[in-house]
Amino acid sequence: MKELLTLNDFSCGYKNGFSINGISFSLIEGTFTGIIGPNGSGKTTLFRGISGDLPVRSGSVLFEDRDLSLLTLREKAQKIAIVSQFTETTHITVEEYVLMGRMPYRKPFQFFDKAEDIDIAHHYMQLTNTYRLRDKSMAELSGGEQQMASIASALCQ
Repeated sequence: MKELLTLNDFSCGYKNGFSINGISFSLIEGTFTGIIGPNGSGKTTLFRGISGDLPVRSGSVLFEDRDLSLLTLREKAQKIAIVSQFTETTHITVEEYVLMGRMPYRKPFQFFDKAEDIDIAHHYMQLTNTYRLRDKSMAELSGGEQQMASIASALCQ
């Protein structure tokens, strides 16, 4: 079994505020893992620390045996996607929103979507049952539909 993500004595937190300390675990390829806890217990802080949105105070985060702090921004963007509990509702279409997941694969000054990117987006939109919504504005969707569009975008990444 391959370890995809490993935290070793991981600590992170906010300046002069809430922190999580000494977290260690591994996520194994092909398994499902849930992080549960009451409001304010540090679930979002954990994910913000893993993604690099919060500074790591101690310990390490390994993704596929590579230290995340050593990856380039492009590599991080290609490997890490977080689906928030809230989606910023915009007036772009679902298809445009899902295609934003392909941004890390664009070349500099590439202002159009390659056919491959569109095929990938359509594939994940079909898997998440959002393909039928592709021409709708994100602002028109229910909260659950927005979540599914966010998952499709994350999978595109």
